Amino acid sequence: MAQNHDIIKRHASKQQLAAPEPIRGDLMTIADALLPEFDQEMATTRPLLERVPTDKGKWKPHPKSFPLGHLTQLVSMMPGWITKGL
Repeated sequence: MAQNHDIIKRHASKQQLAAPEPIRGDLMTIADALLPEFDQEMATTRPLLERVPTDKGKWKPHPKSFPLGHLTQLVSMMPGWITKGL
């Protein structure tokens, strides 16, 4: 049994990976990496929010759903949450 344990230990030590080399060149911030996707999402979200009828705020897409007005408000607030998080 001890022999199997030694074999596993030797095999595991061979599997260790070398430390990754540092990235060279310009580094991109998380905000810069996510900004293009954010802009793309906003390009579709903004027109959608503009099409929500103001007189249908109490309508629910499903009996267990929040009203449309509340859902619209949540979606419109999400970009602010994202920018505060970055």
